[in-house]
Amino acid sequence: MTKRRRAKDLLTLEAVIPAIAQLRRSEKEELLIILQAMLEAEENEQATGSKPVETRLQHRGPKGGRGYYERKTINGCGPYLYLRYWSGGKHRSVYLGKVPPTNTNNV
Repeated sequence: MTKRRRAKDLLTLEAVIPAIAQLRRSEKEELLIILQAMLEAEENEQATGSKPVETRLQHRGPKGGRGYYERKTINGCGPYLYLRYWSGGKHRSVYLGKVPPTNTNNV
């Protein structure tokens, strides 16, 4: 049985914005880069489907943003979802959580 999040457990903009307001300017700037990378990663996923990471990496550079998602299996567990992106000339990573299993019963 799949666990469902209750409506009160879902984050909303109204809940997140006050927390963002408390961040330092440098943290807000990094958050902006991460959000841009997420948008680019979502566009890339839609455009390229599930091409291998090596193929997607050819289109990346050290400029800000430039994000993509990577699904990673660690010690046989997972897959875990990471956002990979460039910021300040460095390749960075943000853990986004375990990828929920797909429902293959309805195929």
